[in-house]
Amino acid sequence: MTNYFPDITLTSELNNDEQFLNGLKIDFFNIVILHKNFVDEKFFSETIGSEQLFLAVPYNHRFADKEGIFLEELNGEKILLYSKIGFWYEICKEKAPNAKFLLQTEREIFKELVESNSFLSFTTNIFIENSRAPKNCFYKPILNVEADVTYHCVCKLNCKNRFKSLIEKLKTSTFKTFFSKFYSIELT
Repeated sequence: MTNYFPDITLTSELNNDEQFLNGLKIDFFNIVILHKNFVDEKFFSETIGSEQLFLAVPYNHRFADKEGIFLEELNGEKILLYSKIGFWYEICKEKAPNAKFLLQTEREIFKELVESNSFLSFTTNIFIENSRAPKNCFYKPILNVEADVTYHCVCKLNCKNRFKSLIEKLKTSTFKTFFSKFYSIELT
């Protein structure tokens, strides 16, 4: 993103849609990426891509033969979860409140535990397609409707031209590369 805006300081943040919209409305944020469409005559919104949640299932797990899994089926299961996944955590916690989420705050430790292939863990089509998902396991799509997300880039209408090139770039195939890198950095 700094290639498109070399003259300004860029920061990134992982937050929920409501907080991003509130920040956008009071000019705390200039542009945000939401996982729900936002329609308002004072704002410009452009669809930039989509993402689907998957469960990485060890070969010897009881879910290994399933075609897909509903989040509700995860109640009672131990699931390794990286703590900085934003809205995905809220969705998983809501649909599987009795799952035992083993939260990891350190990315490298999380990766090591996932690669040990002892626990269920979440990944997305973006990580699978970029070969950054756990190895030696099955990828089972999460079947809940909430597990398919379409991303929208939103800014104030008067800023549309300023961010036009960035939004167009995000809409291309680099969207998946951008998000795989975006999710892999520490966001505070």
